[in-house]
Amino acid sequence: MQMVTDVTASLNLQPSLGLVFQTLRDNFPSVDYVAEKHAKVKEIKDFLSIIIEEHRKNFDEDNIKDFVDAYIKEIKSTTDEESSFHETRGYDELLDSLVDLFVAGSETVSTTLTYALLFLVRFEIDM
Repeated sequence: MQMVTDVTASLNLQPSLGLVFQTLRDNFPSVDYVAEKHAKVKEIKDFLSIIIEEHRKNFDEDNIKDFVDAYIKEIKSTTDEESSFHETRGYDELLDSLVDLFVAGSETVSTTLTYALLFLVRFEIDM
């Protein structure tokens, strides 16, 4: 859960001199948190890469269990080299899609729970 909280917080880019002046970031890493944000996203990508590898090892075309299996099936059946599903780019695109879903889903759940708790605190309901 801490990883979700860290990533959600880290994706809020704020104006920073370190984004504009690479030399500042190199000499004074505390000027901005780009490296920290990159490390947190890399942690999520590493976690999701393990899941993708497990799905690739255990892939059964006749037993599609989830989104990752369906995506792998499409990658294996695509022959068009220009397609984002082609094997040269397909697994990178899958990883990026999973990161998007992971981060977006985490933020949505977090916001929903926050508002639900706020509602319960604000409006006492007899149960």
